[in-house]
Amino acid sequence: ADSRRVVSADRQNVFVVWLADNATLLHSALGPTAHVFISHDMRCVVSGDGDNIVKIWPLTSHRDEERYQVNHSEEITCFVITTDSLHVITGSRDMSLKVWQVAGGKLTQVLVGHTDQVTCVAVAITNKKI
Repeated sequence: ADSRRVVSADRQNVFVVWLADNATLLHSALGPTAHVFISHDMRCVVSGDGDNIVKIWPLTSHRDEERYQVNHSEEITCFVITTDSLHVITGSRDMSLKVWQVAGGKLTQVLVGHTDQVTCVAVAITNKKI
């Protein structure tokens, strides 16, 4: 990963990945753009609009069909990409956290125990365990 790449989004729901050094457009896609995060190693972008869906966009392929939609029963309030870019973790008003594989968008774990909506999620930088 490097700090030369920038991700931006616009009101027409297009997000763009740029190479900042020379203003080269590397990737663009149509999708939710209220919240857009890019992984440290540039393997994926995760985006959401504050509803119950986020999309995972693998950047290793430029094929639009390789995006994955993941959801909760209620609004997704937060999400994070693990530093190894293997998982996305979402938190929701449904009081749960869900762990998704970036490759394929498969749900691997549901964490329950909150008695109110989940408002924040963070991952240790070591990635020893999720």
